[in-house]
Formats: sequence, structure tokens, C-alpha cells
Amino acid sequence: MADIQVKAGTVAGGRIDHLRVGFDGLPDRTVDRDTVLKWMADGHSLIPLVAGRRLTALQRVEVDDHHVIRTDNQPVDEDQLPAIPAG
Repeated sequence: MADIQVKAGTVAGGRIDHLRVGFDGLPDRTVDRDTVLKWMADGHSLIPLVAGRRLTALQRVEVDDHHVIRTDNQPVDEDQLPAIPAG
């Protein structure tokens, strides 16, 4: 499974709108929330990068009958990103 670097992202209405991600040696690309959840379900790790530092991986957390994306693994019905750049 791949480590996917999360370089930027936006949250709107409590849900991730999109993330700018990168893979070693490949150009960055922008993906939507559904793609992020699918990649996580497939076992990929999404690792936020801030000022070149790797932060705690994003977590796919089950809340009721759906999933949210968080950094603290809490069953709160809202996506959460660390302080990464918007965009």
C-alpha cells in the first residue's frame, strides 16, 4: 500500500471538499472526498505534510452508518484536517 502525502486541502460544511496529494516522483493531483475514503478503505495511508514534517495519518472513522475523515479517531460526525495549507 502507498503512503500518500497530503499537501493541502479544504473543508466545507464539515466535510473535506478536496485534497491536494502527492506520490514520490509524480506530480501532485487534486482528489475529492469520495476518492480519499476509497483509498483509505483500500489500505492506503494519507499522511499530512506541514513544513516538510509528516504528521499523524488521517483516519477513516465510522460514525453511525457512514465514515468521516479525522486525525483524532473520534466518532464525531465531521471531517477534520490538521493545520495544512488551504487549496
